[in-house]
Amino acid sequence: MEAWNGIWAISHKFRHLIRNCQCRIIAADDMPMSQMKGGTQIGMHFTWHHKEQEVKRLLPEIENVLSKFNAKPHFAMIFQLSSNEFEELFGDDLEVLRKII
Repeated sequence: MEAWNGIWAISHKFRHLIRNCQCRIIAADDMPMSQMKGGTQIGMHFTWHHKEQEVKRLLPEIENVLSKFNAKPHFAMIFQLSSNEFEELFGDDLEVLRKII
């Protein structure tokens, strides 16, 4: 709920860019690099209007709000985490996958 409140607090900056938004409760798993690793999670999903540059300008602010909740990006979607931020979120799992490859 706190994450949604954080997003709501800044939503006036990007509401016009959202086609739809949904919330999903997703069961936990133990797969390396999974966003659901460690416990059942709530996923926030936004479908954006085709205004890529505007969306990309706002992503760091949205990601900053969600970072307080250890939010992890969906790999098939757009996000702008730096390589260091990505490494912090997935570090141990990255090592597991690097050993496999």
